[in-house]
Amino acid sequence: MLFPFGIGGLLGFLGAIPVAGPVSALVLRYGFKKQIQRGLTFAAGAAIAESVYVLLAFFGFNFIFSSIPYFETVSKALASLILIGLGSYFVFSKSAHAIGQSSVSTEERNRKEFVIGFMVSILNPTLIASWATIITTLSTYHSFEYSMSNSISFSVGVAIGIVSWFSIMLLLIRRNHNRLKVEWIKRLLMSLGSFLIILGLFSIKRLL
Repeated sequence: MLFPFGIGGLLGFLGAIPVAGPVSALVLRYGFKKQIQRGLTFAAGAAIAESVYVLLAFFGFNFIFSSIPYFETVSKALASLILIGLGSYFVFSKSAHAIGQSSVSTEERNRKEFVIGFMVSILNPTLIASWATIITTLSTYHSFEYSMSNSISFSVGVAIGIVSWFSIMLLLIRRNHNRLKVEWIKRLLMSLGSFLIILGLFSIKRLL
């Protein structure tokens, strides 16, 4: 079980690195706003949701989804709209650029961030197609035996790998935060928002 756990952890870690996605963008925002704990809680929720899709991909649910008319198109459109919505929030919302801690209690805040992180990932069903491709590739190399225990071990590894990357990212931001001026952070967030909007619009254009 350690071998599939390690493979899942490595793939989850590497897959979380690109910032061209809603989870990465939001965790990055939490880091810039000095909200490290909220960022980690959010990342944990997103990682759990993605590990659910990993399990579904192992169990062949991607074939069920692919048999539903227009499911792939609708799911990609939904993912694109999430990118555009999040990018617009980064660009136009004043609260997205506010630096500081929330007055909400820690327990309530953590629960909220975990749920939001989970929902952001679970509302992106294209993840199941991505993991189905990865799992199929691994199967061609006979990487490990595809049993129930190994599938669970792999999905847990993915979740831990994702959280591990975001933990490192948030730590690096915290250590270097004093070097960044507030105005620079605002510009970085707006630039990231603009990038997400463009990426979302490009994705929609490809569907038309």
